[in-house]
Amino acid sequence: MMLKLQSVMTYYGRILALKGVSLHVDPGEIVAVVGPNGAGKTTALNTISGVLSPRSGRITFDGKDIAGKTADKLVEMGLVQVPEGRQLFPGMSVYENLMLGAYRRSRAAKRSLVSEDLDRIYATFPVLKDRSRQSAGTLSGGEQQMLAIGRALMARPRMLLLDEPSMGLAPLVVKEIFRVIADLRRDGGTTVLVVEQNAKAALAVAKRAYVLETGRVVMEGPASELAKNPEIQRAYLGKGYKQMVE
Repeated sequence: MMLKLQSVMTYYGRILALKGVSLHVDPGEIVAVVGPNGAGKTTALNTISGVLSPRSGRITFDGKDIAGKTADKLVEMGLVQVPEGRQLFPGMSVYENLMLGAYRRSRAAKRSLVSEDLDRIYATFPVLKDRSRQSAGTLSGGEQQMLAIGRALMARPRMLLLDEPSMGLAPLVVKEIFRVIADLRRDGGTTVLVVEQNAKAALAVAKRAYVLETGRVVMEGPASELAKNPEIQRAYLGKGYKQMVE
């Protein structure tokens, strides 16, 4: 297993937000965590990435306990998060935001590799190349999400944590974002853990999935099976989805 959470409990102040969450992600997998607002999805990612500290339980990455490790140490280990809301530097250019993703690797001896990675990001998201000198704050929501993913990829992650990548985006843009997510695993072997309220999009690309409600895992299994589950369809996928997947 690449990532494993065992009975993790995390508090926001006095509020118990994660109530004994256990999940795992194997190398090369796309795993989705779906659920409504307030389910604890972002809390789970922030606990993994060190923004929050678990009160109890264990989190391991490649068999090593990572609870309490700082974000820069996790990036060095290959674990990189794309946060909810993108959190770009709006006054800096697209190029400058991308290069910040490679700040741990930007020594002179590695400049050629960084340049290769930049070319790869531009090939994946051609619009970013076209807007490389443009301020990140002037991009559309979809372009900003592409930039946030590109910035994370500049760190050469072994595992990518994606927090609500579809939030606020038009359906066609959501489709493109999740196509890229699927390509990351297929073409580059990048392992992905994605948390999403848009269960339809997440389950379409994931191999396995967990359903989180009020801080607890209430269901788990192959994503394709969960997509056909009547309870999941009724709660998250909307009318007509069953006909779409049959």
